[in-house]
Amino acid sequence: SKSTSKMGALDRREMKKDLNWALHLLIYGENIISGVKQKHVKTAEAKEANIVIMQAREKQEDAAGAVVIVQSSFRRRKVWGPYAKMRAKTIFIQQFWRRLQILRTYRAVYMDVLNVVGIVQKVYRGSVGRREAGRRLKGILDLQRYFRGWSVRAMISDLHARATIVQAAERGRRSRLAFALIRDLIVAAQAAIRGWAKRKIAGMQRRERLEEYRDLLFECWRRCYTPLAYRSKFWGMFDGGGFLDVAVHEDELNRVWKDL
Repeated sequence: SKSTSKMGALDRREMKKDLNWALHLLIYGENIISGVKQKHVKTAEAKEANIVIMQAREKQEDAAGAVVIVQSSFRRRKVWGPYAKMRAKTIFIQQFWRRLQILRTYRAVYMDVLNVVGIVQKVYRGSVGRREAGRRLKGILDLQRYFRGWSVRAMISDLHARATIVQAAERGRRSRLAFALIRDLIVAAQAAIRGWAKRKIAGMQRRERLEEYRDLLFECWRRCYTPLAYRSKFWGMFDGGGFLDVAVHEDELNRVWKDL
């Protein structure tokens, strides 16, 4: 028995203090103690084993409670569908029966109340309809205003583009007219200058040629023995620098040349 108690004490020291340890201690430790002292002695380890067992029982109770809750919720969910349908049908039948009883008992009052409710509903629906119509009208007016603004802006843009084209055309016409006038003035001035220069050159050339013709005529008259009166009359009549004078001198030279 001593060796058994020593082995039991050694085993109790080496075992983990859990539920198995507590049960082993309470069962075998009590027998060992009863064999030695012939009575049950509650030691500190026995108290600790009781505490471990109580904690294990509490855990088992919590787990069992959770299992019961899950089972009850599952059963309730399984039964709730048909029960909800039956409950809804029962409520509908009860409401219908109550309305029927009220209609039989208070038909006149019900009709008056129904008329009043109808009037109130009409008034409310009219108010709601007017508000809705007002909102729709406001939306339509906003849409029309936006469309009119868009069309007016498009028309103004078109008119602006056309006015720009007209203004550009008018400015181009004025510019072309001014350019044509300036060009005509410049051409006229250039023509006048060129004409003056040409006339000047032509006058100088006629005078030079006339001098040559006069020299030739003088020599020819001298050789032909032309009378002095004729010479004086000719010199006095044709002493300018025009084309007529040049032509007369050429004719006179041709005549004198023929006489020679």
